[in-house]
Amino acid sequence: MNIAYIIPSVRSTDVVERCRQSIIRQNQPCNNEIVFVTNDLLHGNANQKRNYGSLHSCAPVICFLDDDDELLPCFYQYMAPIFESPAVDFVVCGKKIVSSHHRFSLCSPPKIITSKSLFYKNNISGCSGMTVRRSFFQRLGGFDDALPASQDWDFLIRAAALTSIHSISLPLVCYHRDAENRVTQNIIAKISGLQRLYLKHHPQWPQSVRRYHLQRIKFWKEIRNAARSSDGRRLPPRQILSCRFPIVSIYYWVQYFRHQRHLPFDI
Repeated sequence: MNIAYIIPSVRSTDVVERCRQSIIRQNQPCNNEIVFVTNDLLHGNANQKRNYGSLHSCAPVICFLDDDDELLPCFYQYMAPIFESPAVDFVVCGKKIVSSHHRFSLCSPPKIITSKSLFYKNNISGCSGMTVRRSFFQRLGGFDDALPASQDWDFLIRAAALTSIHSISLPLVCYHRDAENRVTQNIIAKISGLQRLYLKHHPQWPQSVRRYHLQRIKFWKEIRNAARSSDGRRLPPRQILSCRFPIVSIYYWVQYFRHQRHLPFDI
């Protein structure tokens, strides 16, 4: 089973080469496509690059990978046989999450992924390792290129409404959490992405889920407004997520206990 690896690329040559080598050095020999979509080829956001790369690849199965992440050597060995079944359209896998201090943790996706399990939180941790049959990707219409963040969450919600998402608990991808220019480190993009996610999907959500997302957006706006330097200037977006303010924490937990009985989201 051939797989096309679609990689939106904006980073340095060394990081991109590390990503490329992780695909080449798989335990099991394979004849696959590697498609890097750079700014020279398409000057757009990551979603546009993923859609562009998918359009210009040929393999029947597509895997998405960020250029600062890596496949573990056993990725193809475990992923390819699953797609031998024509009933499988979408597969996610576990991740080894590495911090800038070279500490790591393991993250496994839920065994069962449904639309309801995606109401409150995206437990998949980014697009890296998402593997989808080409025909199903085309049926979904690709990624929403208007989303500045939460594009993986939106993609999963739409996919879960149409098919069963298969889950591999083993870590098959190395995810570098503190990599430079992560969208998740941009508070402005995060708020905009959550707002668009709400506008797209809230008609299908129960009232309690709508209330949860509205409180979530409000919470991040509180962080944005509170994240100011001592002289009143707003901090750069990448530094805002490192801020922890007691008043914001109190605000969140009050809203959580007033309105929710579900697990709180990560910050």
